[in-house]
Amino acid sequence: MLLRLIRWLTFGLIVLVIMLRLYEHVFTGDQATTLESARFALFDSFQAFKPRESQEYPVEVVDIDEESLRRLGPWPWPRQHLTKLINNISAMGPSAVVIYLSLADTDTMSPQHIARLLPPGDAFNSARERLSTLPDTDTALAAAIGAAPVVLGFVPSNNATGTEPSLKVPAASLQNANTGILLSFPVATNALQQLQDAASGYGSFPVMARGTTTVRQLPLFVSINKNLYPSLTAEALRVHANVDRYALSSHGPLPWLPGTTWLNTTKVAIGPLNIATDAATRFWLYFRWDNPFQHISAWKILAGKISEKRIKNKLILVGSSASGLSSRVTTPLGQSVPSIAIQAQAIESILGGTFLTREGWADLAEIIISVMLSLLLIRLLPVWGLPGCALLTLGLITVLYTVSWHAFSHAHVLVDPTFPSLLLLVTFLSQSFVIYVTTQTALVRTTWIAEHDMLTGCFNRRAWYDRVTPQTLHDSTATGGLIAILDIDFFKRVNDTYGHLVGDEALKHTVNVIENHIDENWLFGRLGGEEFGLFGPDTTGTGSPVEPGASSNETLETIRIAIANTPLLHNDLSIALTTSIGVARLTAGESLDSALGRADEALYRAKETGRNRIEFG
Repeated sequence: MLLRLIRWLTFGLIVLVIMLRLYEHVFTGDQATTLESARFALFDSFQAFKPRESQEYPVEVVDIDEESLRRLGPWPWPRQHLTKLINNISAMGPSAVVIYLSLADTDTMSPQHIARLLPPGDAFNSARERLSTLPDTDTALAAAIGAAPVVLGFVPSNNATGTEPSLKVPAASLQNANTGILLSFPVATNALQQLQDAASGYGSFPVMARGTTTVRQLPLFVSINKNLYPSLTAEALRVHANVDRYALSSHGPLPWLPGTTWLNTTKVAIGPLNIATDAATRFWLYFRWDNPFQHISAWKILAGKISEKRIKNKLILVGSSASGLSSRVTTPLGQSVPSIAIQAQAIESILGGTFLTREGWADLAEIIISVMLSLLLIRLLPVWGLPGCALLTLGLITVLYTVSWHAFSHAHVLVDPTFPSLLLLVTFLSQSFVIYVTTQTALVRTTWIAEHDMLTGCFNRRAWYDRVTPQTLHDSTATGGLIAILDIDFFKRVNDTYGHLVGDEALKHTVNVIENHIDENWLFGRLGGEEFGLFGPDTTGTGSPVEPGASSNETLETIRIAIANTPLLHNDLSIALTTSIGVARLTAGESLDSALGRADEALYRAKETGRNRIEFG
């Protein structure tokens, strides 16, 4: 019963590990679990060991860096600077210009805003009128944005205030996405409406995926108030590809089973680009080491010091790496970079086809493989034994990690060996524990069978002899010890009269009575047939068997009397039993065989002198 319980508990432990794997997908949402953190650590180590090679991509970063702020003044800049920056970039023929800056507020340095700040009164009317007639800087910025392939961004928000963003593509092109799985927000903090209207593209600023401070994945789409909107990355690629729509398709291994959409893979087509994402349209970035010295400083664009070759037909990202203007995040390489660099690397990965892929069904496949390997291990453990299966487990884990590395380094595919390896270890350890308990249980049972009489349950002759060793005899003679042989009187008559089954019951009955009248100081065993051996301390001195205070002799006498006064009850029969006992007190250095010989002689005298008595030899 206990063994069966342990086996079920070990199987339950394996099932629990599998359920935890499923739980992290179905119930934990966007929070990284322990298992997922282990997977991330492995994938990060792969990228750190083999980062993406630096190549020429049609992507450039225009950085409003510390030097630009030193030359042109602190942020926020007057809109004229940003307008001129866009115009200068546009004049050099970029494929797309992505403004990685929030433009949610009106220009506080516009003439109209300054006019409103002037004190009331006639003294300022003239200045107020002149300022009011000057061109509005936000309008000028909108014109510059409208004249170029500019992409602006909005900030998804969980705040109570906010609005829904503008959509620059037909809503029908987004109909195949599952908004219930996407990163969802109720509202967004948007750019000024006139800037939204003028922009060629409008998308969500990057949202940190998987509840971690290290950026590994970015979503291509988000849900705002249950409506689908593209990310800044998706819009930048769409405008760069000069297309006006997206094509989304979602498929999975179990389309007929509700609640399994987390297994789906969503394919996003942006013109000639095809990106494999998970069900939430997140794709995995493949990082290179970021070199900020390769970025173009914004002041150089404004000063006309950059050649057209650096800009023409390229996707330009305008952002900032300056302290206080840009949040810094960590890449899997362990490098702290400004968020604009993450955006650049995301676009490079997609344009170069070097982004990492992890199919939505990979989790289910890994669970199935884990279960199959665990069942194989359970099947082989009793055959190969613990050493063989320990080597097998180590070999399987090595193969899993080797396959994972090969898939990453040669195909840019992410395969997770951590869960299968964990399940293999749990299976091996739990089943090893079962085998250990089974072996120990079998050993205890085998030892018991080897040492005990199967009919009566007391020690057999060999076990009794082994325990009554010469050393034990020697120790006992120091304080006195005795050997007794007990024989059931007329046992053959019982067998002949009532049958051997009743004879067996008589043996068991006698053993029960004896064991109820001896303590742990006595060694008791069946010597053969109806004869039993007793070995214990001699604390009786030289008195008679029934002398008060003669405890060991009294014990033997109590046993004799108890057997005589306790008939065997079998069915409707009451069978009286008596015993004869021969006792030998040990002498110093005496052997067991010698003591038994004297006890046997005493037993013979007990039988010759009437039975049901104790005789000393």
